[in-house]
Amino acid sequence: MNWQSYEERVKDIYEKLGEFANIRILCWGSACKVQGKSGVFHQIDVLTSHSDGVHEYRTAIECKHWEKKVDKDPIAKLSVILDDTQIEKGVIVSQSGFTPDAEGLARSKNISLVELRNPLDADWEGLIKDVHIDLRFEIPEFYDFEFIQEGLEDKGKLVPVQALSSEILFHTAHSRSISLHKLINSIPSTSGAGIDYTDALGFQWVELSSLEEEGKSYAVRFPVETTLSFPTIDARARIRELRFKVRYYTTTNKIQIYGEDYVSLVMHAIFENKKFAISPDGAIRIFGSP
Repeated sequence: MNWQSYEERVKDIYEKLGEFANIRILCWGSACKVQGKSGVFHQIDVLTSHSDGVHEYRTAIECKHWEKKVDKDPIAKLSVILDDTQIEKGVIVSQSGFTPDAEGLARSKNISLVELRNPLDADWEGLIKDVHIDLRFEIPEFYDFEFIQEGLEDKGKLVPVQALSSEILFHTAHSRSISLHKLINSIPSTSGAGIDYTDALGFQWVELSSLEEEGKSYAVRFPVETTLSFPTIDARARIRELRFKVRYYTTTNKIQIYGEDYVSLVMHAIFENKKFAISPDGAIRIFGSP
């Protein structure tokens, strides 16, 4: 950022602040000149105006894109300009701060001092600057579905199913239904190897085995007269048990949030002791606020 873009940035910031404080930009840049009572024209970096409903007040803003602190000389010069032009208020905006002499003179002349600079590590003290989040997701895969029909030999009849379907339904004797898809995704979190669990529908969940590579094997045992319906078959079959396996695939993701992505500049009104954060898109908020 050079002195010209710095000056324009100051103008943009005060223009943005003016949306909430009834401040208007009258002129800015090299063409912004005000004639004093002496007849001399004075160039003003940014000239603003605001009204209290009765009177209109002007503010002359001088921008110092210096690599060193501003000393008392620019303060004295602005004081002379204010007196000659009858501009009510003066502000000096500096990239690098001010010397103690400059602060003392500015306070006595009713000139406000503002730092507009890149954020420093000290600005973030007591605040969270950067956020790093490691996310880990476990995605289940259900497979090896087998239905054991009621009324066959003790071992039952095994019917393989290749994919989950919301159209495959289980119907209880009390006219309640649940899809295969919803049933499988409601595996009780309390289940464990050798532990039985009965859900609200009266379905008994049993974890048959837990294999490190193949995942877990489950059985769902249904109450008497529970039936199973397929979308392609009109008739319902009585179902005694459903068996299936589930294994989990792990995926990871990183989220990184840096303070510089949200705070490109810090604006510090020294005498008022107020600090504002300027985002890259020009939004302004109190530094440290959400």
